[in-house]
Amino acid sequence: APLPSSPEQISPRAAVWASHADAWVVALPALSPQLTYGIDFGRFAPIGAQWFSWIGHAGATATGAAPAHASPETDVAAQLISAGLVPAADPRGVARAAARAASHPCSDGFGAAIAPARTFGTTDGVAAAHAAGLVLGGSLECALVCDEVHWLGDRPLRFRDEPARHKTLDLIGDLALLGMLPQAHIVAYKASHRLHVALVRALASGEGGAAREGHYV
Repeated sequence: APLPSSPEQISPRAAVWASHADAWVVALPALSPQLTYGIDFGRFAPIGAQWFSWIGHAGATATGAAPAHASPETDVAAQLISAGLVPAADPRGVARAAARAASHPCSDGFGAAIAPARTFGTTDGVAAAHAAGLVLGGSLECALVCDEVHWLGDRPLRFRDEPARHKTLDLIGDLALLGMLPQAHIVAYKASHRLHVALVRALASGEGGAAREGHYV
């Protein structure tokens, strides 16, 4: 579906999502925009599993936007399970972790809470990228890199959850294709730009439920 030519805030009335394997991003109906992001880098302990939720943009992205409201914890978990994105038993605690983060969102502005969060990666990922001729201009001056035990270099984290905040920054950039943040609670887990954009296309189409195959690019 073509993206809107002029910004009109999208307000989904039912859950809309894009997924691949155990990675997903979903837009849940909400009173005002909220973004919640979770990542899990397994054996790379410095990143590990972390979540970040943000409502600092509320009221600044759309004229007449409703006041910010954090999503109720029980509602978020139930909707993730209902959509089939998380198993009902939630063995890895993903729905519970998302719900806890969403119920205690950061309300600081974009410039303070999101913009400073640097891109990040693992030593394995960087080695693979270099082998493919990518990120050759990157350095520890502008990015965070860790092995399985510690962060490389001597620059401290700007936030304890800086990687999750950077993923939120990625999400905001992709949602910008809509012209403004949707009036929805966007919850993402281990997602990618491809999944973000599939969600954007699904939202733009006005359809509910799972994104169609054609929304993936």
